[in-house]
Amino acid sequence: MTNTMNIGPTIKRIRMKRGMSISGLAAKTGLAKSQISLLERGIQRNPTLDTIVNLSIGLNAHIAELLSLRMGNTPPKSPHPLVRK
Repeated sequence: MTNTMNIGPTIKRIRMKRGMSISGLAAKTGLAKSQISLLERGIQRNPTLDTIVNLSIGLNAHIAELLSLRMGNTPPKSPHPLVRK
C-alpha cells in the first residue's frame, strides 16, 4: 500500500477563499502554474516538503492547515464514537 497525500482540494479551497488565481499563487510561490493545477486536481499527489512550504507561504496558511492536521490540544473526533448504554 502506498502512502500518498492529496492536499489538492485543501490548496484549492484556501486559494479560492483568499481570492487568488492559480497564476497569482504561482507568482507568489515560484511554482509553475501547471504544477499547482496538477496538485489541485489530485494528479500530482506527493509534493515535496519544499513545495508544501512554498504553498504555505504563498497562501499565508499554516502547514498544518495544508496537511489538514488539527492544531491545539483538542483530540480529533473518532469516526466511531463511543456509545454508552
